[in-house]
Amino acid sequence: LNICSIPYAKTMFGTFPEKDNIYNAVGIVWEYKNGSKTFDDFVSDRRKRGKKKENVVVLQDDAKIKREYYTRNNSFFHCQGVYLEGENAFCMVNFTATETTYEFNIERFNELISRIRMK
Repeated sequence: LNICSIPYAKTMFGTFPEKDNIYNAVGIVWEYKNGSKTFDDFVSDRRKRGKKKENVVVLQDDAKIKREYYTRNNSFFHCQGVYLEGENAFCMVNFTATETTYEFNIERFNELISRIRMK
């Protein structure tokens, strides 16, 4: 993962290896828990902020992780959104690829998700 920039507090953006002059992007956003916001509130809020999703398929929906696959822009972009809950924070990780590069980097994205430790 190549970290490209950290333009805002509690965010990171990066790219995975290039294929056919296309770089797949990943964005990570987190926020610390407060007394009133639940995990479902965090997920709902983040879904509302995102761009319009098409062809949404729920890949995982557990108490502390929600994962979905979807497309955007008439299926030009193939994406995954992963929402995580830790003891003290919530996190959203978003992966964006094209149809021709999705399979090339999806295992790298899966490895990234498996290495995130929420506290």
